[in-house]
Amino acid sequence: MRKIVGVSELKKISVLYEGDVYELACTLLKIYDAKAQGTNTNSRATVVGLFKIYAQLASMDERQVIAIAEQNKLPLGAVVNYDNQKWP
Repeated sequence: MRKIVGVSELKKISVLYEGDVYELACTLLKIYDAKAQGTNTNSRATVVGLFKIYAQLASMDERQVIAIAEQNKLPLGAVVNYDNQKWP
């Protein structure tokens, strides 16, 4: 089983403003769930994937944004999911 980062762990992390990473993660989870309705598939972003998406949306240097995840000691390969939910 992969390591999981609960979305609430991202509340304290900010790139451009307080709570921005958490808000993006919540939005992505909703999008992934909406796309999965009626299918047998489900997706989740990894921590590094989330920060890459953030960098792309904000037109920022990907390495600088990922460095913020590293500074906050987030496991880059962990899956971002709702709190207390397992991931296969």
